[in-house]
Amino acid sequence: MDWGRLEALWGRIVAGNTPEWPDGKALEYLIIRGCELSNIEVEYSYTIRPKYLKNTIAEEIDGLVYLGNIPFLVECKDRHKMDVLPIYKLHSQLSRHPPATMGCVFVDGEFTDPAIYLADLLTPQRIILWNRDNIGSAIQAKDFSAILQRKYKDLCKYGLTNYSSAFNDLEV
Repeated sequence: MDWGRLEALWGRIVAGNTPEWPDGKALEYLIIRGCELSNIEVEYSYTIRPKYLKNTIAEEIDGLVYLGNIPFLVECKDRHKMDVLPIYKLHSQLSRHPPATMGCVFVDGEFTDPAIYLADLLTPQRIILWNRDNIGSAIQAKDFSAILQRKYKDLCKYGLTNYSSAFNDLEV
């Protein structure tokens, strides 16, 4: 799928018109494919099935992308208002991965104020939040890499998600 088709798919996701896709899978595909088209190394969704759990699924990962040598676990949610639960889930998953592993939560809507507030309190800060505007901007620019790099640098510099009310008061 090329950028033009991704843009069309994004329009259908925003409109809630993706009946041929299982729930959430259209957004998941769009994000990973958009990163791939942005020359980011990617792994599409996968499951972790340790033998000691007798092939029971221990985790489902929506994708993995690499910004240079920095890996980002991807969590995608098809919701217009995102609460904190997927952020906590990803935070928990990250605790089982090497410390250099970061995470991104992508939502086709907005994060609630409590979700943003609680995301800022999580330590260590390892999760980058992407809302509808961010995803749309990346698709329009045909570049997920530049936005991911800026968001990562801001998180490292300020220790806050870029949705924090405190972030808006900083010199950026």
